[in-house]
Amino acid sequence: PARKEETVTRPNSKRSSFPPPMKKFGGRLRRKSSKTDTPRSEQNKERTNHQAVPATGEFTNHLVSRLRGNDGKPAAIILKAGREKSLLRRHPWIFSGAIERVDGAPVGGDTLPVRDASGNFLSWAAYNPNSQITARVWSWREDEVIDAEFFSNKISSALGGRRELKLADQSSGMRLIHAESDGLPGLIVDQYGDVQVMQIGSAGAERWRDTITGI
Repeated sequence: PARKEETVTRPNSKRSSFPPPMKKFGGRLRRKSSKTDTPRSEQNKERTNHQAVPATGEFTNHLVSRLRGNDGKPAAIILKAGREKSLLRRHPWIFSGAIERVDGAPVGGDTLPVRDASGNFLSWAAYNPNSQITARVWSWREDEVIDAEFFSNKISSALGGRRELKLADQSSGMRLIHAESDGLPGLIVDQYGDVQVMQIGSAGAERWRDTITGI
């Protein structure tokens, strides 16, 4: 048999179009639809009506223009005052919002010194104007040179750590290099039996692709 429908209103209140009165269906209350209610599709449209994300080229041009410093000075990334704290805690990423300017007109993949607002050295990092992560740290030592020997030492250290764990005795598949965890941001190398697969996910690692492959 059809369920009996009855209207439930609040006591001591005048009936009005908003909020709509409730209908009782089999012991459960449901609100009547009202012509003044905004359709859910329109509500969702309003919630998601954000500005479109700029294309990569537009983002790069905007970022380079905003951060451009003195082209005549030595290439360097200069941070805003107080934004060096994460680097002092050894966080290897530098976001665009932390940068005051980029001197020297570098291009993506270049290795630059990162300095605080007072000019003090913080790290060597790979620059990438195409990313919100505008720089990824290679080294915290000012006297270290980022060259083929640097990558050879880092890779040897990563492989040595795996040998100490004797992972090869347990499996023929393993991650040989794990990006920032091994001091090589943006570089991942996996081994599957006799095959090694290299994945590059940063401008800095891309710049040194041939060197890394040769090692």
